[in-house]
Amino acid sequence: MKLLGALWDLFRRRLRLGNPWNYKVPVLIAFIYLVMLGWDFTWLDALQGFAWSVCTIVGIAGFGYLSNDLGDLEADRKAGKPNALLDLSRIQIGGILLLFLSLAIVPWVIYFPVNALTVTCLGVEFGLFVVYVLPPFRLKERGLLGLATDALYAHALPAFLAVFTFLMLARGSANPRFSYPYEAILLGAIFAWQFCLGLRNIVLHQLKDADNDRRSGLRTYVTQAGEAGAMQLLASVLVPAELLAWLLFLGVLTPLTWLPLIGWPIYLLWQLPKQQHAKLDLRTWLYRYIDDFQLNHFALLILLAACLQDWHMVALAGLHVLFFRNAFSQVRDRAINFIFRRS
Repeated sequence: MKLLGALWDLFRRRLRLGNPWNYKVPVLIAFIYLVMLGWDFTWLDALQGFAWSVCTIVGIAGFGYLSNDLGDLEADRKAGKPNALLDLSRIQIGGILLLFLSLAIVPWVIYFPVNALTVTCLGVEFGLFVVYVLPPFRLKERGLLGLATDALYAHALPAFLAVFTFLMLARGSANPRFSYPYEAILLGAIFAWQFCLGLRNIVLHQLKDADNDRRSGLRTYVTQAGEAGAMQLLASVLVPAELLAWLLFLGVLTPLTWLPLIGWPIYLLWQLPKQQHAKLDLRTWLYRYIDDFQLNHFALLILLAACLQDWHMVALAGLHVLFFRNAFSQVRDRAINFIFRRS
C-alpha cells in the first residue's frame, strides 16, 4: 500500500500529472469515444478499449513529464522551480522511467493492433520527448521548432495515434458505418486542430514561465521573442488558426453526431451574458469560451450520443465520470445553479 501511495503521489503531485489528467486527457479520450460511436463497438469492447487506453496514456504522459523534468533539472534548481527529480537518485529516476515506459508499451503488446505506422508514431513520440529537452538537440530552446515539437508530442501525435489505433480495431467490425475516405478526413481534421491547439498552449505556457526561464537561463521562444512578440503571434496567427481548425473539425464530426456542433453555440450563448461588462485578457477568453467547453463538455456530449445510439454505453459513461470527476462535477454544479437560478 505504501508503494501504491508513493506512486500516486508521484503521479498526481510530484510529476504534476493531475493537471493534464483533468485538462488534456478528457479531450484525447473523447476521440476514442468518437470511433466507438461511429464504428459500432460493443459496450464490452468499449470498456476494454477504455481501460487499455488509460494505461498507455498514463505511461506516455508520465514518461514525457519525467523526461522534461530530467532535461530541466539544473535549470529548475537554479530558478527554485518545482521538479519531481530534485531529490531522487539516478537509479530511482531510471526505475520510474522504466515503469512509465512499461505502462505505455504493454497495451500495444497485449491488446492494441500494431502495424508499421503505429510503431513509427510511438517511436516518434518517445523520440520527440528526448530531443525536446535533452542535449545535444534541446529543441525546447530552438524557437519556433521547439513550439512545433511540443505541439506534436503533447497534442497532435497522441490524438492521431489514438484515433488510428481504434480505427484499426474497428476494421474487424461486421458493419462499419464509415469507410476509408471519411477516416482519412477525420484523422486530418483531428491532427490539424490538435496541432494548432498545441502551438497556442505551449506559447501560453512559456509566457507564464518567462520570468523563471530567464532566471534559469532557458532560451525559449518567448524569452527570445519577448512577451509582446509572443502575444502578437498568438492574437494574429495561432488563435485564428486554432478557431478555424476547431470549426472545421466540428463540421467533419456531423456524420457521426451533431451534438458538439449544436452544443458549442448553446454554451457560448450561456456564457456571453456573464461577461458583457468584463474585459477579458486573451488567456481568460480562451479558457472561458473554448477550453472549458472542450475539456468539460465535449467528451460528455460524445458519450451522450453513444448512449442514445446504444443504451449499454451508459457503462462507458459511468467509467468516464469515475475517472474524470473534475469535468463531471463542473457540469453538474452548473446545471444545478442554472436550474435553481431560474426557479
